[in-house]
Amino acid sequence: MLDGLDDRTRVRARFWRISALARLGRLDEAVADLRPLLADPALADPVAGPLSLLVRTLPDTALALLRGAGAPGLHRTWMVKAWQPALQMRPRDILALRVLRRALVDLDGADGPPEELSEYFRVRALVHAQLRMWGHARRDYGAALDHLRRVTPADPAAAAAQHGREVSLAIEQATAAAQDGDLEAARAIFRRLRAAPEDDALVRDVLDVRPELAAVRGSL
Repeated sequence: MLDGLDDRTRVRARFWRISALARLGRLDEAVADLRPLLADPALADPVAGPLSLLVRTLPDTALALLRGAGAPGLHRTWMVKAWQPALQMRPRDILALRVLRRALVDLDGADGPPEELSEYFRVRALVHAQLRMWGHARRDYGAALDHLRRVTPADPAAAAAQHGREVSLAIEQATAAAQDGDLEAARAIFRRLRAAPEDDALVRDVLDVRPELAAVRGSL
């Protein structure tokens, strides 16, 4: 049936068969068929389009397939790339929160490049913050910071960008701590940030504009 198709279309047809198998509950068959497609770099481009569509339209099916057939952590790469922008454009979007929380539930103890892990922990912290799970959020912001600090910047420009990201993560960690009722931990973070002259103005601005930091601001 597929003999008259070009290679790209043939690969996509194979993928849609895999998708149909997964939706019919035949997940083991679907995973077995998908595994060689994901393992072959030459097939990455023709698979990317339909897989991206599946991730956005049937995220639970896509997550199960990627967890079963992909390399370790591949499911996080696809789900975060697809759903993190939705969460930023529509804060507290229930579907995006649910999808990302499920995709990142196995993040603790995961292996991978520290910069990549830092981003995943940051996204999970954002999910927890939007769910008002402040204790989880502050721990994830802390983990994101720990991983980011293991990255060695390639040049001064990269070092400056990384420092900015570290300051941003620390501010969010302090805010989550304050929301969690741990004002002393929040104060300690803000004092440390304000000790750096280049960061003091930004930190003061954040303290001024965030009403949830009023109690912290008044005691610094």
